[in-house]
Amino acid sequence: MRIGEAAARLGVTPRTIKYYEELGLLAPDRSGGNYRAYDEEDLERVERIRNLQQLGYSLAAIRELLKYRRQADANGQRGLRTADLEAATQSLESQLTEVRQRLARARAEVEQGEKLAAELEADIARCREQLARRAVARSGRGMR
Repeated sequence: MRIGEAAARLGVTPRTIKYYEELGLLAPDRSGGNYRAYDEEDLERVERIRNLQQLGYSLAAIRELLKYRRQADANGQRGLRTADLEAATQSLESQLTEVRQRLARARAEVEQGEKLAAELEADIARCREQLARRAVARSGRGMR
């Protein structure tokens, strides 16, 4: 089925589906005319993405969780195997560590930028004081 029909069945906009594709969360087949062709598995995947979002998972976490195949447990509930969930958790922890390191570098850069801005503001104030003194001196010479 094409994107419009898939979106209508799922109760989402075609843009939402395209966004999931852009993020690598969904990869439908292409038809002969290079149109996206969605099957039931694609629709289930979108529903799974939406359910995970409703549970509070970020799209980054969802991308990680979707790498693993869900399996039915003894009660018939489908979910990730413990080992897969542990692997996804480790990957997310690694991503979090990287993001925190990037934030620390960004904060340090902002701090340096603020110091530089303060120095520049002080330099500008000194320059303006000198300009004002010179203007007063010139005006005083012109009045004699």
